[in-house]
Amino acid sequence: MSINTHQPPPPSDDATSVYDKCLLHDPATIRLHLQQLIERRCLLIASADAGATSMVTALLAMSDSTVWIDVPPGAAVLDRLLRCQRLSFEGTVDKISLRFSSGPPMLDSHDARPAIRVPLPGRLLHLQRRELMRREPPAGVLECRVPARDPNGGAPATIASIRDIGGGGLAVLVTDGLLEVVTGDVLRGCMIELPEIGAVEVTLRVRHVRRVHQHGKDIRHAGCEFVQLPAATQTKLFRYLMQLDREQLACQRARGAVSP
Repeated sequence: MSINTHQPPPPSDDATSVYDKCLLHDPATIRLHLQQLIERRCLLIASADAGATSMVTALLAMSDSTVWIDVPPGAAVLDRLLRCQRLSFEGTVDKISLRFSSGPPMLDSHDARPAIRVPLPGRLLHLQRRELMRREPPAGVLECRVPARDPNGGAPATIASIRDIGGGGLAVLVTDGLLEVVTGDVLRGCMIELPEIGAVEVTLRVRHVRRVHQHGKDIRHAGCEFVQLPAATQTKLFRYLMQLDREQLACQRARGAVSP
């Protein structure tokens, strides 16, 4: 069983992340937050292979150095997870996103039931709603180039207008029929040209799709999350978001200056 989320990826292990200010390193604090996931029986998303494999699970128990996770119902998914050196996990408590990664996973047991055992994470990403806020770029300024789903089919890439964008994902608008996607689809190799910053390549997971009628046309609106963003791409995206914030503030000040 798989599930999709709309949150930013876990912090990269090989580069400094722009989420560093939201990272917790104190073991006692990390255990405290993980204990909340246990006590409130929160759902946990375990993923591997850059998000290609994911499952709904739960955190069962924890010691000073170990975490036990419930196993998936399918043997094939369990095998794929166990073959990975590191797993990513995400859960939510009181609208706060908790993200961490750990490994290697081992097949173990808890209360006489199979369980996945991983080391207690050395850091945990603690994100509040403010860090996940979306911004709306000026209409027609920001686009996402989505490669053809079947590269051998000869179909061209789809250019979708970006409706909003944030640290965790984006929403695109495209004329109905040009981009056929459903919830759960993973779109790899998508390109975004960030004004004054440059192009970034991202992988998107479709969270929801709906049709809207806009300017006399049937438009498809797809909300997507970023999957396993490299730290360098995160940095460029956050530079652009801060640029949008500055532009919005300047417009507000200009309106205030001319108002009666």
